[in-house]
Amino acid sequence: TGLYRRARWAIRTLAFSSPAIDFEEVVFVRRHWPQFNHQCSHRVGEAQAPGANLCVLRGLSPDGTVREVLPTGHPAGGIGRFDLSYDATRLVFPYAAPRPVPTPYGIGLPGVRGGACLMYDLYEIGLDGSGLRQLTADPDSEDTEPIYLPDGRIAFMSSRDDRFVQCGDWALACGLYTMAGDGTDLRRITEPKEGEFYPNMLADGRILYSRWDYVMKAYNVIQQLWAVNPDGRGASLLFGDHYAYSVGPIAFFEARQIPGTRKVLCTGAAHHNTGVGPIMMLDLDQNRGSRRGMVNLTPEVGYPEINPNVFREVVRDELPGKGITRHLNETGWYSSPYPLSETQFLATASFETDNADPDGYALYLVDAHRNKELIYRAPGLSCYSPMPVRPRPKPPALPDMVRDIDPATPGTMVVTDIYQGLD
Repeated sequence: TGLYRRARWAIRTLAFSSPAIDFEEVVFVRRHWPQFNHQCSHRVGEAQAPGANLCVLRGLSPDGTVREVLPTGHPAGGIGRFDLSYDATRLVFPYAAPRPVPTPYGIGLPGVRGGACLMYDLYEIGLDGSGLRQLTADPDSEDTEPIYLPDGRIAFMSSRDDRFVQCGDWALACGLYTMAGDGTDLRRITEPKEGEFYPNMLADGRILYSRWDYVMKAYNVIQQLWAVNPDGRGASLLFGDHYAYSVGPIAFFEARQIPGTRKVLCTGAAHHNTGVGPIMMLDLDQNRGSRRGMVNLTPEVGYPEINPNVFREVVRDELPGKGITRHLNETGWYSSPYPLSETQFLATASFETDNADPDGYALYLVDAHRNKELIYRAPGLSCYSPMPVRPRPKPPALPDMVRDIDPATPGTMVVTDIYQGLD
């Protein structure tokens, strides 16, 4: 036991001595983990449990000090994925106020809105807890997952177009919007089909996001990675076209570009769970439809909800985590990875079998060699979406080629023969 502890402490010391860890604080969401096993549910305000807060951990260890960002007396509602400003002084975040009279959440029930919380609105606050202000106020739509754009605007996902997914008119289909930093000048920049989610900035100035198109492709990959200019031009598939019985996840969630590379880190999630699975590294320079561009960095967690045809067509020994289902896995789950380098990242992870364990997820430092070091566990709650507290470089602000253009201005349509190049 003594030898093991000394070896583990040496590994931990080495891990935290990495030059990629040039920060002393981490900001994250402390909350009850969402309980509804559907990607249309776990990201919305109505599906949250009250009691969340934004927190800053000082000292990257379980005995570090934790400071709550929202001021004392602010109602403890639900909080989703936030973003930290480029100068590391402000947070923009979705907040769902507690519903005055809690009602059942209407998962699977057409036309039923309800839950322990109301829908998300967007807020901004200083990292020191000062200057809280509300940016959006639409009681009938979910405004969620905001990010800061390099030109000072804010991008976010919203259901304010009142669209629903094709397989059920209870599930809101969010699309990508931008607004001025004070919440004015709202502009929709994408046309969502079944929904879009988890925007983040690419180093080239485009917005990276997940998009769901109801083109089931043998039900093997349905939520792929797309990119679009902040003015709405150039929306295109970026990665995730592996439908011909390739081993891989059916959804790519919470993708972030790895600094200094053309690779992204993301969660390989199920469609019908709480957005969790293994941590994936994707190479954008590889064929977007090839498994060679995908690496499962946490192979002890396999691909949940994978097409059963894959098990018949591929040698089972090649599949990591063969016993995993949509909701249950004996080796736990990962979520919300934040890349520090090509070999180290922050993430939330749970050792629990059930992916929806309310207090199962804690903050970890994880590396590409499958080492995992605990940073912080919240008593009785889970942790979500860690970000280092440090300034970060801004991507270039791409020129807005759409503003002030007369909507009647003719455009050019390009028609491509989709059969060219296919087997």
